[in-house]
Amino acid sequence: MLTPVVAAWMIGEAAYKTSGHKQNIKLQLVAGLSVFVSYLALSTFLGGQSMQAMLGLAAGVWIATSRLKPPRGS
Repeated sequence: MLTPVVAAWMIGEAAYKTSGHKQNIKLQLVAGLSVFVSYLALSTFLGGQSMQAMLGLAAGVWIATSRLKPPRGS
């Protein structure tokens, strides 16, 4: 369950820093899809899917996208 969360944090931070500290919806989509793809890659190597892994995926997508969420009023 922790693996997708850690991957999401790393993806969110990398996207935030490489974009020049920009925050927008396009970056949120890229980060969310990146977390999903990394989850699929990890699940094929580690084998199987469980409810805990799915909860980790959901938490991971939320973490990655919330890091790149544009400020209110923008």
